[in-house]
Amino acid sequence: MPFQPTLPRRCPRERKLASFLAAAAASLSDPLKPSLSPPAGAVPAAPIPAAYNALMCAYSRAGRPDEILRLFRSLPFRPTAPLFTTLISSLADSGRHRAARAAFSSLLVSGLPPTTSVLTALLKAHRTASVESVYHVFSDFLAAMAVAGCSADAAVYNCLISALCDFRRVDEASGVLDLMLDNHIWPTIRSYTTILRGYCEQGRILEAERLVDTMIEVGCPPDVITYSVLIEGLCSVGEFGKVERVLEKSEEMGWTPNFVTYTIYMSALCRMGFSDEAFRQVDIMRSRGVSMTVETVNILFDCS
Repeated sequence: MPFQPTLPRRCPRERKLASFLAAAAASLSDPLKPSLSPPAGAVPAAPIPAAYNALMCAYSRAGRPDEILRLFRSLPFRPTAPLFTTLISSLADSGRHRAARAAFSSLLVSGLPPTTSVLTALLKAHRTASVESVYHVFSDFLAAMAVAGCSADAAVYNCLISALCDFRRVDEASGVLDLMLDNHIWPTIRSYTTILRGYCEQGRILEAERLVDTMIEVGCPPDVITYSVLIEGLCSVGEFGKVERVLEKSEEMGWTPNFVTYTIYMSALCRMGFSDEAFRQVDIMRSRGVSMTVETVNILFDCS
């Protein structure tokens, strides 16, 4: 029978419970420590694109765009598309949007075909501007692809959907699905899931549920990520009974909940005071072969 929340229930703080949580925490590996930033002025191990890109990516993770620019300007060979992508992404992430757009212009002048990764990086540089600028960039990108003899695919349109959802223009993002079909491009699971997340973040749960039904009807079955996003949306409005029904039907619907799914659900149960129900999920996880994580244990510690 699906879980039907009534009054908040809390588990008493027992020694056995604390011991169990401590043992579980001890059995889990610590998350990997972030790698150190390369020193200023570092040079690649070899004068090849892959080595330069690896070092540029390391500087990008460390938030050091000036070092990336230094390396890019000193390339002993013609820039490649991956190198342009790393440069544009780093400039966009660091807020140097005009420089990111200038780098994109340089890519077009170089004759290299624009890639989806470049579009994703470029759209980052416009997400703090306006939705009109996003449409403008997308239109320019499609034109550049046409000049290069390339055709836009679902991944390209997914970039636009994601950007529109970032602006909370979910209805317009949903309209992109029709645009894709008009151009004989089938939307992917990511296309739908991004819009689904937008609906959930705006509290439009009924529309989110209808979208999942639509995915099934058109032959694009939701995966664990899609259902986890839906479950998070249902949890946000306290629809725990519906969450239970979604989980119970998972095998029938051809998907398997993972630790992220249960972490979302358990966290929401704890926030609402349903501690014993949150702990019951541990047994369900084990029965399904889903291992606990550090995050799961931390949620239970806070819940107890």
